[in-house]
Amino acid sequence: MLGDRYKAFNSRRKKWQQTAAVESRSSELLDTDIGSGSNSSSNDEVATNRPKGAWASQEEYLNADYELLREDTIRPLREAVQY
Repeated sequence: MLGDRYKAFNSRRKKWQQTAAVESRSSELLDTDIGSGSNSSSNDEVATNRPKGAWASQEEYLNADYELLREDTIRPLREAVQY
């Protein structure tokens, strides 16, 4: 029984690995405006948190949550290497 579950899981994992899109690390970490000399932060691009009310969709919520967590992590690094 356990062997069948493992085989099914392994099959799904391999399928996911083949179809998963991997973004390059440089595109995730580098600011595209780095060459323009702009000192403005990318707050305009970060979604705002809505503590009350429903989200339009689960995908919209997950995207906003990801953007907020990413910004909380990357902003201190960006500010540390800015000067």
